[in-house]
Amino acid sequence: MVPDLVVLLDVQAELGLARKAGMAPQAGELKGMESRGARYLDRVRNIYLALAANAPNRWQVLSGLEDPAILMPKIWARVASLLERKKTAPTGRRQNQLL
Repeated sequence: MVPDLVVLLDVQAELGLARKAGMAPQAGELKGMESRGARYLDRVRNIYLALAANAPNRWQVLSGLEDPAILMPKIWARVASLLERKKTAPTGRRQNQLL
């Protein structure tokens, strides 16, 4: 099943790693994907950005540098728009055909 909306909060790997390290149970302790380093994470980031570029109707890419108070209205506006389109879409169509 394909999601109707994917919200990608985009930040460069170095910043993401710094944020994650500050949230780790013991500061500086990274596990999983984060332990592979910035070069790996930048490659993963570029894959997600390419996916978003290929399906802009399904993806909302926002800067992870923005304040949450700025981001949330943007996200909710996109969700509200999507819900409004679903409400007025013709019946009998599969969910993934609406976008």
